[in-house]
Amino acid sequence: MQRMFSQGLRNPLLTRRSARASRAMTAPACIQQLERRKLLSTAVTAFPVPKSGSISVLTLAPDGDLWYQRHVTYGGMILKTLPGRIGRVAPSGAVTEYALPAGGDPRNGFTVGPDGNLWFTEVVFDANDSATAAFLCRVTPSGVISEFPLSQAFVSMSGLTVGPDGNLWFSEHRHGESGDSGTTFIARATTAGTVTEFPVPGGGDPTGLTLGSDGNLWFSTPSQIGRVTTSGAITEYALPSGGTVPGLTPGSDGNLWFVETVQDSYKTTAVNIGRITPPGQVTEFPLSAPGVVSGLTLAPDGALWFSESFFWPMSSSASDVVIRVTPSGVVSEFPLAPGGRTDNGLTLGSDGNLWFTETITNDSGTDSSSFIDRISPSGTILRTPLSTDEYPVGPLLLGPDGDLWFIGNISTTDLRTPGTFVGRVAPSGAIATMATNAAAGENATSIALIENSVPTVGPDGNIWFTQAGYPPSSVTVVLPQIGLAIQRINVAAFPAPQPFSPTITDLVRSGVHAQPTELILTVSAPLDATAAVDLHNYVVVISDAWGRLHSRPLRFRHAAYNAATNTVTLTMRRPLPLRGYYRVTVHGNLTGINGSETNYSALLHKFGTVTPATVHAGRARTRHAPPHSRH
Repeated sequence: MQRMFSQGLRNPLLTRRSARASRAMTAPACIQQLERRKLLSTAVTAFPVPKSGSISVLTLAPDGDLWYQRHVTYGGMILKTLPGRIGRVAPSGAVTEYALPAGGDPRNGFTVGPDGNLWFTEVVFDANDSATAAFLCRVTPSGVISEFPLSQAFVSMSGLTVGPDGNLWFSEHRHGESGDSGTTFIARATTAGTVTEFPVPGGGDPTGLTLGSDGNLWFSTPSQIGRVTTSGAITEYALPSGGTVPGLTPGSDGNLWFVETVQDSYKTTAVNIGRITPPGQVTEFPLSAPGVVSGLTLAPDGALWFSESFFWPMSSSASDVVIRVTPSGVVSEFPLAPGGRTDNGLTLGSDGNLWFTETITNDSGTDSSSFIDRISPSGTILRTPLSTDEYPVGPLLLGPDGDLWFIGNISTTDLRTPGTFVGRVAPSGAIATMATNAAAGENATSIALIENSVPTVGPDGNIWFTQAGYPPSSVTVVLPQIGLAIQRINVAAFPAPQPFSPTITDLVRSGVHAQPTELILTVSAPLDATAAVDLHNYVVVISDAWGRLHSRPLRFRHAAYNAATNTVTLTMRRPLPLRGYYRVTVHGNLTGINGSETNYSALLHKFGTVTPATVHAGRARTRHAPPHSRH
């Protein structure tokens, strides 16, 4: 995506997930907040990469180093005509890069071969961006690169995986002229570099080579799912709805599962969850609404979980959903909070729950808040909020310490000085975040961004990821990078997560005469639905203007929690007289997060207004606000 800046264009940070940059917080306050984070950034170390560009996911090799592919980019676009590089990062942070002999662009990341080497693909382009050659490549731990030419200049090669026969398998596709689907093969390569190609009968662009329970490799093409044996025999099975499948996931039942998108003139009309058995029987289970589905995640309960996002345009009161499908095909949908969005996939935590990120945007689209969510096997969702200027990028990573780690961008009102941060969330839901150090070439006016980066566990047990730097946003041209760094998070030095405790921001009384008395509490963050209606967490006692108590706790009829408005409504068993004062106390764990405690105490005036009471000289002093409209 091109990154352009002008008065009429939006900063790339200000996506739908970062509209919070328009908050009323002043730029100096944001900068001070960033500087405070940077003072604490000693646990995060930046190692500069020699040249700028785009880095693939870091891959841990058997030699204990992390390897990457770097593509030459300008304005976020890969310049295919310029040669890419592959690189390695030692646990010490030393970076070494290697040029490819043919001068092409490395593709599709690395696969660890059965020989202990790293394997990848390469495409060479001419000045017109036309592919002229393609290679299967091998790099040894010492950095020796071997290139094995393929029969054609394939534009698309994917699914490089190790088969049950100890060979490497991948798909090849060369796009043809207009009206021609091109040439398609499933290829097998020995560790010596001997490549054998098997033509796919139905053509198309094969994706997602996956090992099935029958010992064969399976793949998908438009409207079909294919199976290839280790001898190269290919069989294809038609999809009843004729949709497209991006990949296959092994289920707990020995079958392969997939997401199928059905389109009509590039418009998505339906989304199905599909299952194919080893003999090739296909079954489809439709979802209630067409959206964009994340990858399938197999949970300990044997079910497959995923999220479905609906993006824009859409009413902000609607929400994305988390979905569970059992091996028998029973689909259950669990909606997020109104306006909730998630598109980074689900991660299985050490507690057996599934974790993901969520952003909730208000009706006008000018303000948003980010959360780290977890969903239990029964479908209960708990949320922990991040700071108002933090929004995560990419999926969560389960670390070797049992905590989940994530990375993200810091959005401020001063668009020239955003930064990046690292987050850590404990199984209890407690969170700690910390700013990262600057990438190479960055300065006080640079834009630090985390783009398409996925954190990786290194051989040292630390967390690694990549970060880029861009010039100031005042530049009105397509932006080249001015810095690229690989960041290392020292797990041992990173702050321990701290539990979050929501606060009561407002309390209103309603009900007059014979009407039941209701106390409506507004809370600063989402609550656990069960804890929020637990009457043991609330106490109401008759008081006087000085805060002295004059009764035993009054009894409630029931409590109700509204997740859309973050309010708890307490209905009293008997109406409260309008004249008088009442002490309202909230004390307990309302979030379900271990260690989270909400402590709140206030005087309720006869007009229905409340203010926190402070004790001075033995007397409670309150400040009374104007009468509330609901009394």
